[in-house]
Amino acid sequence: MFRNTEKIKNNILLQSYRASEDDLYLKKLSNFGANISKCFDGKEIISLIEKNPAKYHLIITDINMTDIGGIEAAKKVREIQLEYNTKVHLCIYDI
Repeated sequence: MFRNTEKIKNNILLQSYRASEDDLYLKKLSNFGANISKCFDGKEIISLIEKNPAKYHLIITDINMTDIGGIEAAKKVREIQLEYNTKVHLCIYDI
């Protein structure tokens, strides 16, 4: 099993509406020392990025959400990044 002892000094935004996923992600990411914020849907992702475009280094989001899907949210995040000249990594998954 891979074990990385280097701590992450980044802010991660985790979008999830499934409690079972939250526990898994939070446990794994907190082992690396990341600062993790949670949100529920695509609208909240966009709202948080609009408020502070440079805060998050990684956004982990589901492709299928109740309002705005992961791909649509990613497109809007990219637009905001271009406007404010910031960068964030996006991880979009489908379970």
